[in-house]
Amino acid sequence: MSDYAIETDGPSLHPVWLKYQGKDADLEPTYKDYDYCHNLWRIRQAAMLTIILYSAFFLFDLIIAPENSISFAIIRFAAVCPAFIAILILTYRPFFQTGLSTILRFCESDFTKTPLWCPL
Repeated sequence: MSDYAIETDGPSLHPVWLKYQGKDADLEPTYKDYDYCHNLWRIRQAAMLTIILYSAFFLFDLIIAPENSISFAIIRFAAVCPAFIAILILTYRPFFQTGLSTILRFCESDFTKTPLWCPL
């Protein structure tokens, strides 16, 4: 067993990356398939909810800062909302499963300023 293994009676997990390792490494693809199938709807719902709520806040822009509302509309409807619509569309493509962590890492880093090299 690796020096970096979590000692449990169950499968051997890396303590930082939380990936199966050692004799249990063959469980990783099975788990990724399971995780993808069971969390895909959450990703789609989060993208839809983001689009709806982010668009709805444009009404506050009109009330609070009417002089800047055109700039805010350009940011909202020409940059952010299309990005989330693209993510929503990409969830229906077969390559999304293999690129899921990369795509979501980019979105997270873009909107929360997390470094791209930070592993998920």
